Amino acid sequence: MPEVISAERLDELLHGADQIWIDAYERMILSEGHAWRDHAPSETEYLVQVAELQPSSHVLDVGCGDGRHVEVFRDLGHRVVGTDISSGLIARAKERLGDRVDLRVADARSDDLGGPFDLVVCLYDVVGSSGRSADDEAMLRNLKRSLSQGGTLVVGAMNAHVTLDRVPAENLPRNAGDFVARLEALPPSNAMETTGQVFDASRIVVFNGVHYRKEQFELAADRLPIEAVIRDLRYTPEELADLFSRAGMPNPTVRPVRLGRWSSAEDLDPHDEQAKELLAIWRRDA
Repeated sequence: MPEVISAERLDELLHGADQIWIDAYERMILSEGHAWRDHAPSETEYLVQVAELQPSSHVLDVGCGDGRHVEVFRDLGHRVVGTDISSGLIARAKERLGDRVDLRVADARSDDLGGPFDLVVCLYDVVGSSGRSADDEAMLRNLKRSLSQGGTLVVGAMNAHVTLDRVPAENLPRNAGDFVARLEALPPSNAMETTGQVFDASRIVVFNGVHYRKEQFELAADRLPIEAVIRDLRYTPEELADLFSRAGMPNPTVRPVRLGRWSSAEDLDPHDEQAKELLAIWRRDA
């Protein structure tokens, strides 16, 4: 019989989840050749086109990490601010970029992000990272407050169909006891640290709509190796559009996209296993 686990015990197991995912992102090396870094120039150029930015536009990059998109926006001549909840990642961005850009530690769910900005971007699954939809809604409401009239918001999120269409039945537990048992049996991966391709459905447990996986981190020279349980929310196109609506931004354009091919005109099926990301685009009326 599976262990019967109380809600209090489950909360205890998941205590400190925010610090876990923040630490996980800090441990990502994002060296040259990492999939998340390779496409920053083409992604940034696509964002400039979508927002129809004029020279020296004001841009906010929320969850900027080590500043890879911030750097390209700056090199294109735009006034850019980068924020991240992680002081460690902001320190890394400042080490790379110096004082040439405005980089700040901020929690996008609650802190004043300034503005108004002509373009606000929140990419690579900042939305969904905490595993709580209330956090994502609060974040979107806050991002909207930073938009200028006529400004554009572009948000990335992981496409839930890619895992839900393929996750084995035993990794869809129906109660907390089964969840804990499946989580304990789950094999770990080092995908987050090395490739960013965190979509292997055989290594994911989905419980109450939240995706859980085990990640190993071994490459950071200044930290001891660890294994962590990472949880996140992934959205279908309909769910992401509904999240925008609840945050006061109805009818966004939501596109399933392939990594590094955001500008492609192809009509990608959200159930395609290559459509790992969703991009939601919303423009504030001028």
